[in-house]
Amino acid sequence: MVRATGERGDADRVAEVAAAGRAAYLDHDWDLAVLDLVFDSLVDTPDGARLPVRRLRFAGHNCTVEVTTSGDRLLTVNLAVSPDGPVVVESHMPGVRGPLAILWSRGRTMTWMRPQLTSFVVRWPSTGHLPVRTAWVPL
Repeated sequence: MVRATGERGDADRVAEVAAAGRAAYLDHDWDLAVLDLVFDSLVDTPDGARLPVRRLRFAGHNCTVEVTTSGDRLLTVNLAVSPDGPVVVESHMPGVRGPLAILWSRGRTMTWMRPQLTSFVVRWPSTGHLPVRTAWVPL
């Protein structure tokens, strides 16, 4: 493929958009792989907006994170991580440096939070598994 002067490839554009997204949310964890949102009951289930429980599934990089939320003003948030084992789960919100909650678990954990744009970071401290971050989603 012949490129015009100054034209960048797709990989450069993806890296630029990712960098802009990280900067916008004060996200400086460059060593994390990002999991894709593969299921959201709000949009992938008929009448999903009327269900009392919302289910989200993120996948990629040989792992999954399943999130279940319920409630209105104060959400009950349950997470299930695979592969399981000792993991650290951090919840991140835009405009806040660092995690608001650090949760140690054996593949499952629960916390409370207000509805807001959120991303979860999962680290496996005793394995060589790459740390991952879920895509940012409004809970």
